[in-house]
Amino acid sequence: IDGIRENISQNVTSLASEYPDITFYYFFTPYSAMWWECCLEEGKFDNQIQAERIVIEEILKYDNIRLFSFNCLFDITTDLNNYKDSLHYYFFYLYDKFMIGGYMSSLILKIIALVAMTIDHTGKVFLINPDFCNILGRLAFPIFAFQLVEGYHHTKNLNNICLDYS
Repeated sequence: IDGIRENISQNVTSLASEYPDITFYYFFTPYSAMWWECCLEEGKFDNQIQAERIVIEEILKYDNIRLFSFNCLFDITTDLNNYKDSLHYYFFYLYDKFMIGGYMSSLILKIIALVAMTIDHTGKVFLINPDFCNILGRLAFPIFAFQLVEGYHHTKNLNNICLDYS
């Protein structure tokens, strides 16, 4: 919620002030009913509504801005065939599962390292563009080393770290 007014001022209303003879058209993306359900389950529903209210309040101050919302068109938002890409189904779920405070969690780092290492080894065995696979595979060690150092830094028992990486 912090920074929404500043963002709208910088990216939307300042343009409306600078160009009063131009009519600007903006719309809220029609999120799927599934997306709204995820917001509700994760306790983000009220924040989303508050953010939209702030945007509306700021934009309605300008006569040359037209704002539209399609979220109340339930024939659109409840028909999941309108939302076939994975972004609308899983992005927010995955973001919350694998990201912590906007940063990658250790799980997603392990997955990246594992995929990079697998590509490297597959490229060597099957000779599939071995140079590219080798370069990509070199990402694995620094990520695993970082994880090891982070684990050591955040544990009081070194034996636990050794068990996790054995």
